[in-house]
Amino acid sequence: MSSAAPITNADVTAFCGNNVIPRGYKYTIVHISLNKRLLRAEMPARERLQILEGLEVDDLDRLWLTNDMVAAIEPMCDKGYEIASEAHKLPDGKVLDVFAD
Repeated sequence: MSSAAPITNADVTAFCGNNVIPRGYKYTIVHISLNKRLLRAEMPARERLQILEGLEVDDLDRLWLTNDMVAAIEPMCDKGYEIASEAHKLPDGKVLDVFAD
């Protein structure tokens, strides 16, 4: 019998939150949420179409991402948008690191 402490739900959640979703997938999810927020704003039809086309699941993403999953992602909230805006000011592509974390 092991003397190790039992694993709790909090332990599992903490582990999964940090390890289950690959960083690139996290970036994609944040990107989708941001684009859905942008679609709320008034914009020319051409720009709206470009954003909508960016939400289409392509062949590479289809390995892990479905249209139903994209539909379930909520538009980015105000706090998330503030973080994303600040992250875009970082040098050398660090925005991807922030989005993936």
